[in-house]
Amino acid sequence: MTTRPLWTFSTRHRRWRRPGWRDVTSSSSPSVSPRSTKATPRCRLRGSVTTPEMARDLITRGAGIRARNRRGAEPLHAAVIGAPGSASWNPACQRGVILYLIEAGADPNAAAAGGVTPLHRAVRNRCSAAVEALLRAGADPRLRNDRGSTAFDLAHWTTGRGGTGSAAAKAEQRIIIELLENSTA
Repeated sequence: MTTRPLWTFSTRHRRWRRPGWRDVTSSSSPSVSPRSTKATPRCRLRGSVTTPEMARDLITRGAGIRARNRRGAEPLHAAVIGAPGSASWNPACQRGVILYLIEAGADPNAAAAGGVTPLHRAVRNRCSAAVEALLRAGADPRLRNDRGSTAFDLAHWTTGRGGTGSAAAKAEQRIIIELLENSTA
């Protein structure tokens, strides 16, 4: 049974708050204020985790590495989001966060709603650093989403994401196709 998580630490706002995420492993206990001495607040990793140090800090504080949002996405799904050429995109930090989350127990083949794995999402976002990190960590490029598409299929198609037609995204696409070809050979 899914229940609403108690509290989350928002790195963006640097404070505890109630999230819209749900944790499939949380208990059905009532919400407790983070200032209460009766219980320790539980935090969740969010998409705003941009460095391995930030992820390490949140996990140390008790963040749920396998927490899921309402669509079944885990923190690793959020870690692979990024668009080539965007101001906040940093492939080296993204790779570090992904590797740290997997080392901490995240499943590189975890499927969210629609059967979407972190590898599917990384390919769709045209993030070759994320694709490489996931493949090295054991992500299966042959897994199909609910529509029957593999990561290799998604790498060849237009993804519908804004910016995927840019020169940077097309260069990332070529690298991703090569990575996927080498991983299935």
